[in-house]
Amino acid sequence: MPNNTNDQRRIELGTRKDKQTVVIARTLSDVTNLVTPGTFVLFVKEACEKDSMLMVSEAIRRGAIGILFEKTGRLDHGIVAASELGVPITSLNKNIEQLDTGELYKGVRKLLSEIKNIADSAPAEENFIPTVHPVKINLGFPITLSKFPALSKLVDGVAFARLEFVITEIIKGEHPLAYISRTSERKFISLLAEQLTIIAKEFSGKPVWFRTDDFCANQLLTLIGGKEREVFEANEYLGWRGIRRSLDQPSWITLQFLAIKELVDKGFDNIGIFPPMTSSVEEYLQWIKLAEKAGLNSKIVKFGIMVETPACALTFEDFTPHLSFVVFGTNDLTQFTLAIDRSNPRLENKFIENSKAVLALMKRVITICKENNIETTVGGQAGFNVDFIKELLGYGLTGTSVTPRPATIQKFKKLFQEYEKNN
Repeated sequence: MPNNTNDQRRIELGTRKDKQTVVIARTLSDVTNLVTPGTFVLFVKEACEKDSMLMVSEAIRRGAIGILFEKTGRLDHGIVAASELGVPITSLNKNIEQLDTGELYKGVRKLLSEIKNIADSAPAEENFIPTVHPVKINLGFPITLSKFPALSKLVDGVAFARLEFVITEIIKGEHPLAYISRTSERKFISLLAEQLTIIAKEFSGKPVWFRTDDFCANQLLTLIGGKEREVFEANEYLGWRGIRRSLDQPSWITLQFLAIKELVDKGFDNIGIFPPMTSSVEEYLQWIKLAEKAGLNSKIVKFGIMVETPACALTFEDFTPHLSFVVFGTNDLTQFTLAIDRSNPRLENKFIENSKAVLALMKRVITICKENNIETTVGGQAGFNVDFIKELLGYGLTGTSVTPRPATIQKFKKLFQEYEKNN
């Protein structure tokens, strides 16, 4: 790509009246050193090989208004983070060496159009639409509430608040354990509780379910202090993450539980908690024991589970005595059932959430939940696929969780309203 600035990592596009700056990011340090408010960021392929969530969220925190990828899968966590934060994304599907400035500017113009669409996407009707089947939202960044102030008025609660998203806003590019070592456990707990309180308070009287963190080694390797604490994994999705990491690092997960306990101590009675990547009831019960040691129990919080492994779905009867709700992680459940890398663009057309195998696992869990009066919600990207949700409603799904946009919420509220009218 030709360069028209003194720094080949910054590209100036457009006319003097319509000048746009694109930062080319290969590493987290590129993001921290080069991204300024109002810029676009192009993440090259190698930047996304370790999952782009931390780099994308940091770029947005520093003021990026649009994200471009050389190539990436639609389920990369960076795309999920940008979607929650209301920042548009596009994939150029071309290596940077083959990309000319005209093609890059075309991608930027597309993002500018999407920025306008997001601004104009507020629904004409901003009144709460009552439905039997709840429509909740995915919410990992409290700042989203200031971007879309109508959210809490429109939805039935928060079904999927990823703690790793919240934590990235605290650690600001530093490995969590390095951050705690430099500051203190008390400061981390206090800051995390402060952020979680924003969400719990905004949705007071409605369920708010927090999922404990799902950081993986390759994400954390990119952070300050990461190389001293992490080992690269060839397949991060199958690696040291989720509940297995929490059980190996009980002091780390305990800090998250203690932050949530502070919310309970403030009087919030709308809290639920659940772990990621659970495969067996034995590890789930160990996780609950750690929560109880931190002062949380089923009398003051609801315990749930994210069903995202076939092992969990196939042994789900073992879990039912211990939980009140289920959130389906359809992205990973599909990945592990079909043996398809969710972040590989080459396999995107084969990544089918409504395949017979995935639907069979979900139907099994939903049926058991119906028999045990356990609430079921879809929390992955499939949660806002209309045809997919319609099929699951037929199995007995109780609700869904969608991206935090007013227009999307009202779309599903009306879908459920129509379904309930005809069934």
